[in-house]
Amino acid sequence: MITDEAHNTRMLNIRKGYWRRFETAFEHHDRAESCEASAYRYFKGATKGQMQTYQDAIARINQMPDGLAKRRALHAAQLRWHETTAEARALFADTFEELMRDGEVSEKMVERWDALPVFIVPAEAA
Repeated sequence: MITDEAHNTRMLNIRKGYWRRFETAFEHHDRAESCEASAYRYFKGATKGQMQTYQDAIARINQMPDGLAKRRALHAAQLRWHETTAEARALFADTFEELMRDGEVSEKMVERWDALPVFIVPAEAA
């Protein structure tokens, strides 16, 4: 599985970095979970095409016999997902940070989401 350690570290640092005065650990955890879920809704909406392509690829790969070719195909599908969602993933972290810091998503942030290029599902995946 391909992971983005820099993204994971950033998300963890955002989660830890925006404690509010007099906020308990439980309150902070709940607020962070809520903010992350809200930011994820933007990410999910912006990456529908990539997700469909990824799911279609995984369905095809699961039909393959186990072996090196299957592992390579799985790695290629994961790499394509990772590459095609990189910009949205960075914006997801920015949105999460803004929600943790300000408690809301600004108009400027919404405009950044709206400005993301639309992913066209390749004909062979459709």
